[in-house]
Amino acid sequence: MATFFDPKLTEKLTRVPYSVCEFVGRHRKQGCSEGEADIFHTLLENEAGALDLDIPSAGVFGPLVIRWEGDRIDLSKQDGFLGLPHWVESDFLKFTRCSARGILYCEHGTVASKIRESEIWQELKLLLVSGGGVPAVHTRRFLYLLQKRFGLPVYVLADNDTWGYFIFSVLRRGSVLPHQELPHLKLDDVRFLGGRAGEVDRKCLIRWESTWDARLRSLRRYPCFRSKAWQIEFDAFRRQRGKWEMAVLGNALGNPAFALDYLGGKIARRDWLS
Repeated sequence: MATFFDPKLTEKLTRVPYSVCEFVGRHRKQGCSEGEADIFHTLLENEAGALDLDIPSAGVFGPLVIRWEGDRIDLSKQDGFLGLPHWVESDFLKFTRCSARGILYCEHGTVASKIRESEIWQELKLLLVSGGGVPAVHTRRFLYLLQKRFGLPVYVLADNDTWGYFIFSVLRRGSVLPHQELPHLKLDDVRFLGGRAGEVDRKCLIRWESTWDARLRSLRRYPCFRSKAWQIEFDAFRRQRGKWEMAVLGNALGNPAFALDYLGGKIARRDWLS
């Protein structure tokens, strides 16, 4: 990791929006605690890296009103998902009002779009976040700040495979490193709705690959997966001998009746893994 004011990082940050540099300068002048420095390290390196890497931006849609660079934006009135900026701190993006009861993090944008089109997000009062796979640092920070401010649970909708399980763990721990937790990014209330092993017909399964055995053994050792419920899920996944992708339900999730039964039913029955 670079030192707090690494020259190479500083050079890259000259191309980051002014509000970011101003924020850094203010705290550099005032001084900061070790914990604050850790937050700045993570966030600033993500900002600099985003200038060089093609990091997919998360999209947000639903019952949330924000102020972004002075403009008031009601995300439920947008034509589609609003791309999340790489800097989500309060000097740049402020939460004004939120009437959601929960946040639905979707691994795939196409699935999130189908759910938006079905309009069941209104009945379930869900804020939709389209993540583009494993959530980037700024996406994790955005979800952390939302949960801290409004106390909302984060539901995860991902493929039924080792990557889907891993996405849950990243949100729960705040880090992509298996045995690390980042207090300024980790979520206290994350609920894995699916896909779950055994939910689709076997003809929808993608054949098991030998590398998944090693991945599954590794996942079993993560602290966030040590509960009996998670171990049962992993046993069922291994017996299934295949994975299925949320795209299988893609078109069906655009149907309000099916989406309400699948998502709303799971939430009502508390049918999730945490």
